[in-house]
Amino acid sequence: MSDGAWRYLKPYLPVSAVWRPRELSMRQVVNAILYVLKTGCQWRQLPREFPAWSSVYYISTAGPITGHGNIFIICYALACEKNAADINSRRQAA
Repeated sequence: MSDGAWRYLKPYLPVSAVWRPRELSMRQVVNAILYVLKTGCQWRQLPREFPAWSSVYYISTAGPITGHGNIFIICYALACEKNAADINSRRQAA
């Protein structure tokens, strides 16, 4: 994820739900979710460069319980937007 996209996305991410500092980088979590959406790999197949698959999966599916429910939706929208931009650029090049 580019720095510009991260600056845009960061304000929409919830504050830690348990009132303590996060142990994971939310940017890495978002990158991991985008990786899963882009490649279609299984959660357990996430490369080691990302946080543990179980942590990424929990944050992406926890929803209203922890306040992280919108992360997956935002990442899905980002992935769709990127995919649409790629398709448009290919059409223009042809």
